[in-house]
Amino acid sequence: MFRKVLIPVVAAGSLLASASQVYALQEGDFAIKAGASYIKPDDLKIKMKTGNHEHYKATTDEEWTMDISALMMMTDDLGIEVGTFWPAKFTSKVKHESYKVEYEMMPIMATAQFYLMDRNEPVRPYAGLGVAFTRFSSEKVKGTTGSNKLSVDDNWGWTFQVGAVFDIDDQIFVDASARYIAMELEGKASGLPNTGGTGKFKKSDLDPWVFSVNGGIRF
Repeated sequence: MFRKVLIPVVAAGSLLASASQVYALQEGDFAIKAGASYIKPDDLKIKMKTGNHEHYKATTDEEWTMDISALMMMTDDLGIEVGTFWPAKFTSKVKHESYKVEYEMMPIMATAQFYLMDRNEPVRPYAGLGVAFTRFSSEKVKGTTGSNKLSVDDNWGWTFQVGAVFDIDDQIFVDASARYIAMELEGKASGLPNTGGTGKFKKSDLDPWVFSVNGGIRF
């Protein structure tokens, strides 16, 4: 699945870069990027603090969403990016059970990006490391009887990113990247059966991979 997403992106970016002059991002540049992201979360292993069932396993669907970010080049080789996604709705289906949980999440990420080749190259790969704050909302439990309350705590985690910038002209560029977000779900799910009515859970790793293609404009 990852190859199906990334290979066409890299190929398209390479064709664009081969037809362009070199207009690399450099120290002092400020850029805005926006585009589409494909989010693939990991399967959940929900660890319950109370109740008869200590663990639940759940599969989570994949989603497309829109993203936007701002980039400031501190040097020719170091940039600081702050970005977020439009809140994406996810459904986690609990294995061997008849119910599912739904929620929206919106990460806000601050990433230091290190550009790995000379700025005169038409394609510049980079690697990034940073922090991510994720806000959860619109939580629901469906398919159970009685109380169906779900509350997911906001989360802090780290993020790693690899990508490449393809120049189009002196202002426009294309940015393609893959990002990993270390994300744990904690909260309460009183609608889950056999949890003693409190349903607290912790350290349920969601850890999504995010594949993005963005158009950027530098100022």
